[in-house]
Amino acid sequence: KIDISKNPQISKTYNVSLAPDFKIIKKDGFAIDFVGLDKKQNDLIDWLKKHLLPPYRELETIYDAQSFVRKHLNTLIYFGPKSASFDIFVSLNVDFVSVQFGHCETETCYQHYKVKEGDLMLFKKNGNVEFLINKSQMNSEDELRGAISSKMIDNLLEFNSELSDKIFNDRSPGLILYRNKTTSKGKHLEMIFEEVSRILHVNSTLN
Repeated sequence: KIDISKNPQISKTYNVSLAPDFKIIKKDGFAIDFVGLDKKQNDLIDWLKKHLLPPYRELETIYDAQSFVRKHLNTLIYFGPKSASFDIFVSLNVDFVSVQFGHCETETCYQHYKVKEGDLMLFKKNGNVEFLINKSQMNSEDELRGAISSKMIDNLLEFNSELSDKIFNDRSPGLILYRNKTTSKGKHLEMIFEEVSRILHVNSTLN
């Protein structure tokens, strides 16, 4: 912890203009910034883990993989031997702070998750939602980043006070659907609403 008012030279060296500010200073003097000081404590913890812990966890068995998925809200597992596409996968670790990365190259894991060598599986909501990203989508960092990002976005979100603050303090376009979940029409409206939101590529919420 450094008081920048008493250490102006340090704040100048590391380009600190506002407090509080968080930086990881590496041995070579390179500083990694924590972007977004309005984030919650858990965001800071996830950011620290991403930069201070190993970039991925080795998963030796199906049990290891299942436990890993259940433990974390969002996980991304690479299935297959380490290769050029694996290197691309690892390089994106710090881009997705809320996603924990894992690696498994056993035949039993391939069979259990019905994947091929070089495929990725994205697990959301502690494994309740799964997405396959096949190796054809891992030709470059940008391509894989786009594939992961598109799967990380929820088309339908439950409307609450936290989401309300985010939406109405944001100038990006969005849609809100008000419906009765207990009726058959409510479910049908959800399906139509989700399709419209995908076509328009905007944030959508449910209330």
